[in-house]
Amino acid sequence: MQLIIAKRLLPSLLLLTMSLFNSSAYGQQTSGENNNETGNRAANLIVTLEHRSALRAIERLTPLLDPRGDIGRIADKLVINTTAANLPELENELAAFDVPARRLVLSIDPSFSPEETSNDRQSMQALELETNIFVLPSATASTNSNENADAEADEEPLEAGEPSSTLSIEAEIIGSVAHAQIQTSGMDSLLPTYRISMPLGQWVTLAPARTEANPVNSEQQTLSGEQESTDATVSAQTDQQMADFAVRVDVLP
Repeated sequence: MQLIIAKRLLPSLLLLTMSLFNSSAYGQQTSGENNNETGNRAANLIVTLEHRSALRAIERLTPLLDPRGDIGRIADKLVINTTAANLPELENELAAFDVPARRLVLSIDPSFSPEETSNDRQSMQALELETNIFVLPSATASTNSNENADAEADEEPLEAGEPSSTLSIEAEIIGSVAHAQIQTSGMDSLLPTYRISMPLGQWVTLAPARTEANPVNSEQQTLSGEQESTDATVSAQTDQQMADFAVRVDVLP
């Protein structure tokens, strides 16, 4: 009698087990779909920056922004529209970015050599993102070509009050890399503008201006637009290479 009852109940137990299994699987699938829906929901954030400019923050966050999102600004505030899944990444990046400016040591060497210290080397302390200007003698800014040397021999010496050659540097530190923007004035041997990413505490040479005698190395810098507004991307060179003009950025403890 018990055997007959067990045989009758077996199909019902199998059906119940399959039903429970399918229900569990469906519940897991539904949970995953709900997570995706939650991550794709629109999320908004208004942030007041304390230490950095909104424009720089937008440049920093845009590569990390969800393609469906956008970032705007109102004065020193950021208005971020993105997804719930993307928002934590942007918040973490903002927390690392919006910090007090660090104190730097900016250095230049118009006649840099990896084998010896130049007497022309200059250094100054500066705040991060602060524009600092180095004033150089006119002879330092001249090129080493024979044509320029002959031209300088014919020129009259600078009179008192006549403007000198200058090089201005503005640097921002991200991790262990210094991102510097450099402007030159009255220096025919260099380009008007450089944008450089370089390791902290290492000398980096500036590519010379393009001339017939000294064409620009396409592997060393990328040019766009007219010469007056050219930006140069300069790669760090090893200590075994000779250079004419070098810059360096250090962070004070």
